[in-house]
Amino acid sequence: MSTSIWIQTIQKAGLFYRPIPPKKSIAVLSGGIGHGSFGNWLASHHPKTKDEWKKVFKKTFKFTGGEIVNEFLMSIGYLPHAHDENCEVYAEVLKSQPKWLSSQV
Repeated sequence: MSTSIWIQTIQKAGLFYRPIPPKKSIAVLSGGIGHGSFGNWLASHHPKTKDEWKKVFKKTFKFTGGEIVNEFLMSIGYLPHAHDENCEVYAEVLKSQPKWLSSQV
């Protein structure tokens, strides 16, 4: 996805509570936070508890709240509990070997 399409998608979705220039947010996510990429930055902080992750995100980004951080990290496999252990999807989650599984805090 090109940067301009990504910016338009972000703007249309209204994802920023306090609007900040989208190009600035992309710079932050693409390396302005160090480590060369957002994925590397996440990996450098793993493992953390939900509360520890919230503190790291709030310290680094101006546009994050606790629930946003929690839902985002669950959706990409850094935090558990996106599915209950009794849920039929839970077995599929385990097959994907999410990050939280490799080192639980």
